Amino acid sequence: MIPDPGTLDTVRVNDVCAIAGGKAVVEVHLFNDEEMCAIQLPLKWSTDAVTLDSVSFVGGRVDYVENKPGQIDTVNHRVNIGIVTITEDPIPVGQGLIARLYFNIPAGTPDQTIIIDSTFYPPA
Repeated sequence: MIPDPGTLDTVRVNDVCAIAGGKAVVEVHLFNDEEMCAIQLPLKWSTDAVTLDSVSFVGGRVDYVENKPGQIDTVNHRVNIGIVTITEDPIPVGQGLIARLYFNIPAGTPDQTIIIDSTFYPPA
């Protein structure tokens, strides 16, 4: 067993990558210094002015993983993203895109800064 090199695994939520057709696309990236068999990413956004429509893993580092449970909680502005390898190889060491978050922006929504950060998500 190789010891942990001590570099913190890091999740980075990018600024809005695109706005089109009433949707904002936000990318979530991950740096990990060890192979991982599972990831839980509970995130929260700061306003009810937008709602999270969906989460996509297409084109990301975990696209190959079959089991990606998730739960969107629009009332509390939270999403719990899960990635669990069962029969697949572990998530390799590296960095890059994990998921894209697609937010609905209703017509007439004023310009504003929306904070997306990690949060606690209660057990199911």
